[in-house]
Amino acid sequence: YVAAASYRSVTNGGVVSWEAGTVVTSLDLADPTAPVVRGTLWYSGYGHVVAATDVFMFVVTQNRTNSWQSDVRMIDITAPDGAMTPYGKITTAGYVQDKFKLHYDGSVLTTISEDRRSTPTARVTTRLETFRLPDPRSMGPVGAVKLGALELGRGESLHATRFDGDRVYIVTFFQIDPLWVVSLADPARPALVGSVEVPGWSTYIEPLGDRLVTVGVESGRVAVSLFNVSDAARPTLASRVLLGETYSWTEANYDEKAFTVL
Repeated sequence: YVAAASYRSVTNGGVVSWEAGTVVTSLDLADPTAPVVRGTLWYSGYGHVVAATDVFMFVVTQNRTNSWQSDVRMIDITAPDGAMTPYGKITTAGYVQDKFKLHYDGSVLTTISEDRRSTPTARVTTRLETFRLPDPRSMGPVGAVKLGALELGRGESLHATRFDGDRVYIVTFFQIDPLWVVSLADPARPALVGSVEVPGWSTYIEPLGDRLVTVGVESGRVAVSLFNVSDAARPTLASRVLLGETYSWTEANYDEKAFTVL
């Protein structure tokens, strides 16, 4: 399955214009020498975030009306022949930045977005939302039903997030970096369990059971941190290493494939 940026011509009142969008293509690679296109879908709006399970492919595009919101397109990919069936769409409270801010498990879809709306009274905030999304093989395309929501990090930008079991770890930043621990044990009532504040911010989180290894930034240098999360209510920073003398940079702050734990 491939999601690609594209354009198509649109005729309105005899006037031809170009519309930016995302085209999703299903390819059958049973014969690698002769790939077969099994279907295509078109969604208006640019999208660079995708995630998938064996049930759904999620394609995120920018909402055409409100640029600070995202549309999450849900595609049923359970057909053995590779055919795709549109399941529905949800519009999140804010902007979904990357694939680590989407999680589907046990028929529950969780989204984490940064609400960037600009009003005289609003401030940037992080919003977590949960939706019931039944398996289409048993329920059919009935759409998503919102279960619950949680707001945190008001006035702080959203950075690294990572799901691990019924927990999700969320990093926001203004002048310090709070690492938030949120419980999803009850999807209808996501609950903030604990937090720890450290300088700088994390861009990627690797869960290791009762510990987290993160890569991020502090004072212009790459920071690698080890957190102890054995007690979700009282997470602690166990250690941190800063790389470089006065300045350093790593692709791992933007691409998790440049980071690994052995």
